[in-house]
Amino acid sequence: MKIPKTITDVLAKQKGTITSQDICALGISRTMLGRYVSAGLLERVGRGLYTSVDALPDEIFALSKRNEKMVFSHTTALFLLGKSERTPFNHYVTVKSGDTMPVSLRQDLICFYVKDELFDLGRTDVATQFGNTVPCYNLERTICDFIRNRRRLDEELFLSTIKAYAADKSHNISRLGEYAQCMGIANKVDKIFEVIL
Repeated sequence: MKIPKTITDVLAKQKGTITSQDICALGISRTMLGRYVSAGLLERVGRGLYTSVDALPDEIFALSKRNEKMVFSHTTALFLLGKSERTPFNHYVTVKSGDTMPVSLRQDLICFYVKDELFDLGRTDVATQFGNTVPCYNLERTICDFIRNRRRLDEELFLSTIKAYAADKSHNISRLGEYAQCMGIANKVDKIFEVIL
């Protein structure tokens, strides 16, 4: 038994990862998918998510494929933006207040909920370390999220992140102020950066 070229093409394009939805879209039944797994040609790494057996799984991309209504945020965003060398133990995501996350996914993530009008604020697409594109918040939105959710984050990480942002020559203070205004935390941001800058 061999995997069809249509599947290997998707695996190559998505750096070794494929979803059951991708496979169904190719006209291949879930029964055949099960046979590929049983034969050791594909490996199931999560609900509806598979990798080629010789691939290193792209965990962040795999999570994004499991639910496309979330954006990576907080410490995961820092990691994706190259502002933290520490791979997060738990991945942080933000979703709209009205959306529900499947229980199977909630167990793997730390979720934050925001109003619809704040969901796309600072949203961008970034490449994972494997080269796959995932939704993520930009640096200024991430700093605002850190300040807004300070009580839910490690204090040492919070302080080191704020200090690193202040020292980063590429920071955009006017964008930070604009986002802080939209998120209703302008006073908190001003107080923190008055001390640091």
